[in-house]
Amino acid sequence: MKVLFFDCFSGISGDMTIGAFLDAGVDYDYLKNELAKLKLEGYSLKAEKTTKNGLAATKFNVMDCAGNVFGHAPLFGHCHKTHDHGFIEGVKHNGSVYRDHVENHGHGAHDHDHQHDHDHGHDHAHGHNHNHNHDHDHDHHHDCEQDAGFGAETSSEYGMPIEHHEHEILRHEASHSHSGAAGHAHRNLDDIKKIIDSSELNKNVREISIKIFENIAAAESKMHNVAVDKIHFHEVGAIDSIIDIVGTAICIDFLKIEKFYVSKIPVSFSFINTSHGKWPNPAPASLELLKNFTLTKSPIEKELVTPTGAAIIKTLCEPCGCPPDFELKATGYGAGYHDFEHPNVLRIMIGEKKKIRTSVPEAGICGETAEALGCETDEVDLLTANIDDMQPEYFEPLIEELMAAGALDVSLGQILMKKGRPAFELVVMSAPGLTAKISQIIFRLASTIGLRVERVSRLVLKRETVLCEVSADKSVPVKVSYLKGEICRVKPEYEELKKFASENKISIEEARERILSEFKKSFSSERL
Repeated sequence: MKVLFFDCFSGISGDMTIGAFLDAGVDYDYLKNELAKLKLEGYSLKAEKTTKNGLAATKFNVMDCAGNVFGHAPLFGHCHKTHDHGFIEGVKHNGSVYRDHVENHGHGAHDHDHQHDHDHGHDHAHGHNHNHNHDHDHDHHHDCEQDAGFGAETSSEYGMPIEHHEHEILRHEASHSHSGAAGHAHRNLDDIKKIIDSSELNKNVREISIKIFENIAAAESKMHNVAVDKIHFHEVGAIDSIIDIVGTAICIDFLKIEKFYVSKIPVSFSFINTSHGKWPNPAPASLELLKNFTLTKSPIEKELVTPTGAAIIKTLCEPCGCPPDFELKATGYGAGYHDFEHPNVLRIMIGEKKKIRTSVPEAGICGETAEALGCETDEVDLLTANIDDMQPEYFEPLIEELMAAGALDVSLGQILMKKGRPAFELVVMSAPGLTAKISQIIFRLASTIGLRVERVSRLVLKRETVLCEVSADKSVPVKVSYLKGEICRVKPEYEELKKFASENKISIEEARERILSEFKKSFSSERL
């Protein structure tokens, strides 16, 4: 099984992720050709070798038509700018600010003399001095280079680089009008889904991309108390974030990664400028996405983990602080924007997970049966203890802490032990990387002095969480499971079900029936 470990010692963002993938050997030409299938205009790509504190890494940038990096350009969007520079500020990575400009173009004769003084300091302050003289005509016809960067000759199934070199590749995509459609980021989830679904990208790439955006939408919905379908992405809806997210999915598909793991995630506690004003750092949406993942405090007062980076982790990774044993095949380093006392890079490690003895024969259930049923397989650790000297009410805080720590499941069963003593059997299911943490909680909160630990293989139905629209301003998450490619189970998330019932003053059963009825109306027979 091919696995990937995100070593986020300096945080994670979308551009750092793609830089790391390219550094690990993803073919650059393949990436840009796949991204072209989105049919987005008004951007170009650049990937180049750089160093961070002496460590070689790859920097990936998405640029506008003028060759300015999205997030660090004096102006955002088309090559020629508007007279009225309204903008929405947002953090791109590690505190660097980008703008989504609102354009008001009169297509008559005018001349632009723009002077922009930017201070990209720790307080995200920006001074703008604009002078406009309307003296002559200019043509609103824009040529935008699609990419400029490096290519890597590759070998092996991992696409490991033989040689990196820089060169310019110029490919004219389209001429752009001043409609503002190319880079202006007031998109909602449906807008982004349409861009992705209407592309010629393969199914796996589309599904990964949409899942990342859905996770962001769910987090933003909770933070703003707004229905998911009413959420308008400002920062994440920008063209560079779409490229970062879809590009990440393309790289994953290229490398055929099956399992993902992540290190402890560093966060700082300061403030950042967003489209809603000054917010605490990390952004609330980022923290929502990082629930159950292990965080560690960083002294650096920058946004080390962006919402895009957090959503990539949430969508792909097991919440554990260390990867399982694997044979390392490739590494990659993706450079961040700022310079710190340590190398500001994201490191990824790609390898083959070692085969281990399990209680379920891989060639039996986990091989032939999984293929026949169209389901997935994975490995989990089962931690079991027989407890006969603990007050029953003490199990509640134990179970709560185990689930909060990332346990996959916790169960209690009544058993009869020697001398006829009644007891409980505690069984905890955990991802392999969390076993030490889970064991520590059990020993601290339960009365047992021993644990039985067994690694087992399991069959898992393919599943996804979709948003079901139940009214004009309300969407409810629904978990959909598949057997042999067909829907076999549809289940609304219980907490959302309970909330919907309370809001509409109906029973939980009635709420469930109403949601399932809307689900059947909303999803086509093709999906069913």
